Amino acid sequence: MSIASSQGGYDINNPMPLIKANHSDGLVTLTTDDSLSISVELYPASNAGSDADWWVAAYSNSFGWLYYDLGQGWIPMGNSLNNISVCYQGPLFTLSSVEILSASGELALLSYARAPSS
Repeated sequence: MSIASSQGGYDINNPMPLIKANHSDGLVTLTTDDSLSISVELYPASNAGSDADWWVAAYSNSFGWLYYDLGQGWIPMGNSLNNISVCYQGPLFTLSSVEILSASGELALLSYARAPSS
């Protein structure tokens, strides 16, 4: 299975998170014997302090959709994004690399997506 990470935007006018899979912001290929580490970081530049919603979601064929909750970790939602909750609401700040998923076997074979903010 291959996982495409995001190439983070460091555009002063439009900061985007940098999402890495196994320390790479490019394509990562995994087998069932591999481990997966997902990390995120953000450098908001001139947008520091601006309010924003952060959403983090993942999809697995075995577990369906999951969203990330800062206090509880990964929360299963089933086959729909209808019950997704925002991960963080508040001012943008510099977020150094933080691991949000460490998994092996079937859990490592997730395809993940960032849900759009509303």
